[in-house]
Amino acid sequence: MFRPKTDDDITEEEFVTILSPFVDKCHEYIEKKLIPVYVAYYIAEAYNTSSLEEDTYDIFINSALCSFNIEPANYETIKSDTTKLLEDEYHLRVISEDPLDFERIF
Repeated sequence: MFRPKTDDDITEEEFVTILSPFVDKCHEYIEKKLIPVYVAYYIAEAYNTSSLEEDTYDIFINSALCSFNIEPANYETIKSDTTKLLEDEYHLRVISEDPLDFERIF
């Protein structure tokens, strides 16, 4: 159920015990489930269509991250998960990070 609507501000205790954990869970979900999928798609699509100029792996990840309004808590996990998705979903193995380059795998 949703909280009843009131004109009152939430208390500090409600913020700490209810709202903050909810926001943290949502950010965690975005970071673990959505961001790596989107970043892998962004990079693979740019590569496959020659849409973007070459750059480093980190620059491509950071460019894709601009689509989200959160500061990632664990950048290295996002990068690792993205690398795995690029291989598994798009058959692209990272062979160079600077500049980013791939080997097609089948």
